[in-house]
Amino acid sequence: MSEKNRCKFCDCILTKDNWYPTFTSVNRRLCKNCQKSRAHRYYSLWNEKTREKARLRARNWKRNHRELTKEIWITTQKKLKHEVLLHYSKVGSEQPNCVVCGFSDIRALSIDHINNNGAEERRRMMIKSGHIFYRFLRKNGYPSGYQTLCMNCQSIKQLS
Repeated sequence: MSEKNRCKFCDCILTKDNWYPTFTSVNRRLCKNCQKSRAHRYYSLWNEKTREKARLRARNWKRNHRELTKEIWITTQKKLKHEVLLHYSKVGSEQPNCVVCGFSDIRALSIDHINNNGAEERRRMMIKSGHIFYRFLRKNGYPSGYQTLCMNCQSIKQLS
């Protein structure tokens, strides 16, 4: 067999079944498997470089726009808190409110564990802040066992 009918890399014989006879591959003389592996390596490397550039651009943008980044983060967390508290509020309410007394100032509302196992659950799940817990609830489809309470009703429940 002539050298023109063999793959440059794996040295297999090129046939119609294992070779792409296109204009670009005619000169390369690569079998289908070698072409696929080369393409995969190229694109995975290219994707990694592209992702790294995007990370650097995002990091630089955040560094140059600290106030705006902080404002966006706060707005996002407020929307998340509103969404979660509204879900666990009284059925049919248009804004979050306490399920016991109906208090609706969102600054004093929080999620209550109905079974009084909140501290144990936070330790087990290693959750230290409210917005991470709110994300957990939304991601898991708002599981049962929680309710919205105001701080007064929370402390009354804790003392009883």
